[in-house]
Amino acid sequence: MYEVPNIPWTPVDLELIPDKYNNTNNSRVPTEANLAAAEGTYCCYVYPVAEGEVYRIYGKGDSGSHQLYALADSNRYVITGGTPGVAINSRTDGYVIVIPAGVARLVVNLYQYAAATDKVQKIGEMTQVAWGDGSGDNLYLTRQSSAGSGTVMVSSDSNTGAARSKSVSFSSGVGSIVRTLQVGQEAGQLTPHTATETFLLSSYDSVDCSYYSLTNPTRAYTDTSSTNYSTINLTRGSQAETYVYFKFDTSSIPADATIDSVSCDVKIFINNTSSGNVATRTIQMFSGTTAKGSTQNATTSATIRTFSGETWTRSEISDCRVKLYAKRGTSNTDTSYYFRLYGAVLTVTYTYYD
Repeated sequence: MYEVPNIPWTPVDLELIPDKYNNTNNSRVPTEANLAAAEGTYCCYVYPVAEGEVYRIYGKGDSGSHQLYALADSNRYVITGGTPGVAINSRTDGYVIVIPAGVARLVVNLYQYAAATDKVQKIGEMTQVAWGDGSGDNLYLTRQSSAGSGTVMVSSDSNTGAARSKSVSFSSGVGSIVRTLQVGQEAGQLTPHTATETFLLSSYDSVDCSYYSLTNPTRAYTDTSSTNYSTINLTRGSQAETYVYFKFDTSSIPADATIDSVSCDVKIFINNTSSGNVATRTIQMFSGTTAKGSTQNATTSATIRTFSGETWTRSEISDCRVKLYAKRGTSNTDTSYYFRLYGAVLTVTYTYYD
């Protein structure tokens, strides 16, 4: 909690002490020489100002010309972000200026100063409040008021990190809290990083499955260079179905990552490919129980099958699986047919932010 004192802000009238300068050729650019001159019909009021301060200017003077100048290295006055001597004009009484960054002086040009109508009020100022999230960024509370009311304009440094929030309380100046403001800022433009990780199988679904037997599952928890294997014996019976999901653990991928590409190599074998004996014998990628991409067939040669080209989300990749599926034919329905799964490698490229 950060407490900002003295709200509402009380407007402060600035003492007008004009520096007259020569208006020869109607020049209104207050150079150092002009500001030092003691003659002329135009009055130039110069005030030191700071970023975030708020001023209201009363009185139209010659044409209501109120100018913001920054003092450059050469002691010339220049508009920040503009052409030297170009004024910010106001032809309306009560013009309000919030001092931008880089401006050192407020210069007000008035014709033959009249105390009854010409006035500059400091009506607010900026308070800098650290976010306190380790970023070094700040909130900026610009306080301004008129009689009987007060306004706080809230701005902030750009957020390049995670979403953040801050509670700011305003007091009456004697310690009592009159209002609490909860300020929040969404996650900003974080720095992107690209990473590639590889994953091996780490488990299988022993609940959502159907097979005659499964032996040595951990032998499949390796890469495709392995000569060892897990054996999945097919369910017996005419047109009986067999299936099992082997799973990858991808929890090391950041939760907010964007998945750029996914590919998977699976080394697989089946001991019979006759359609009368084993009518269907496929491998396919899944997210949970949702198929991703097309199937490929197992053969009687231990072969590496590659799956790629599908779009995955971070949520989908969190339950990435390889499904082995077989359906017997109508012949030799009690004969031992089986898959051998040697291993699989999942490669994921993703983008994350910090």
